[in-house]
Amino acid sequence: IYGTRPWMVYGEGPSTKNTEKIWDSEQVAYTPQDIRFTQKGKDLFAFLLAWPEEGQALIQSLKAGSMVPAEQIQAVRLLGAAGELTWHQDGWGLHIQMPVQKPCENAYTLRIERK
Repeated sequence: IYGTRPWMVYGEGPSTKNTEKIWDSEQVAYTPQDIRFTQKGKDLFAFLLAWPEEGQALIQSLKAGSMVPAEQIQAVRLLGAAGELTWHQDGWGLHIQMPVQKPCENAYTLRIERK
């Protein structure tokens, strides 16, 4: 997304823990827990590298008591899909109910609009 900057946390998920060289290795198999972050203004963008088949995304970096408390979140949207998404925050993270249909076949971008 044009004009975004790094956020306080680079990303989360199993693929962030792999520190081995990947130049000549097979393609990484991303999971729905593999998420990357950027920000622009007050908005935080979370890139899900795989679709959560169970219908709910979980962003652990945004758990209750984190850098983005629930009262600062105005809306959560999936780019390429219409409308706001239903979400709630607890001690495990920010839970987001995803739409039934994927908007694309690659990475999925959540726009977390802050007040």
